[in-house]
Amino acid sequence: MNHLPHYHADILLNQNIYAPELNYSCDEDTILLLGSRYVLLRKEFLKYKDFKRTIPKKAKNILVTLGGADPDNVTLKVIKALNLMGDPDIEVKVVVGPANPHIKSLHKALLHSPSSFCFQHARIDSLGGFGY
Repeated sequence: MNHLPHYHADILLNQNIYAPELNYSCDEDTILLLGSRYVLLRKEFLKYKDFKRTIPKKAKNILVTLGGADPDNVTLKVIKALNLMGDPDIEVKVVVGPANPHIKSLHKALLHSPSSFCFQHARIDSLGGFGY
């Protein structure tokens, strides 16, 4: 974040993708570990180290999620735009938050869609976490 005027540290780690662009003021012997090459991950992720993603020319899987409430019902606008495409080959997952007041209008829009939609409504459980 680089939010302090100066850092007194042996090692400074910022694993965010934008970190190498930040100009940190540090002691001259501070070791800077900046960027995603220093990301802290569990061993299970090592098998993906050399993974090369193939990106199709046309998207087939789309995730739509616009926050916990979406007071302006932007989710509905996105669903309508996807419906206008009229593409039966795409699969769309719509995840709405627990405070979204537009569930009925979203369901209605999904009923008339030529595409495959999966709708999930996140709810806050008794422990304060999210459930679906």
